[in-house]
Amino acid sequence: MNKQELALLIPVIALSIGLAATILNGLVRLQRERAKQSRTIAGNDVAGRLDALEQEVGSLREQVAEAQERLDFAERMLARPAEGRADRRIGG
Repeated sequence: MNKQELALLIPVIALSIGLAATILNGLVRLQRERAKQSRTIAGNDVAGRLDALEQEVGSLREQVAEAQERLDFAERMLARPAEGRADRRIGG
């Protein structure tokens, strides 16, 4: 290879490197943007699932409170004197 060919090849290689760097930089930015959107969508899904779980926990708390009230009532009924309960059943 002579000096003239080498002198022409150097700018071509330099421009090719710059072009390749620009293209790769664009691809990296595009991939980062896609990843960011994916995380946002996943974050919204997590928020929806969290809301559903909070509602379910609230419902379960209400059921436990109702069961506790029934248990308290049953305990009060059983704590009454036995003879009073027998009289009510017979007379009732």
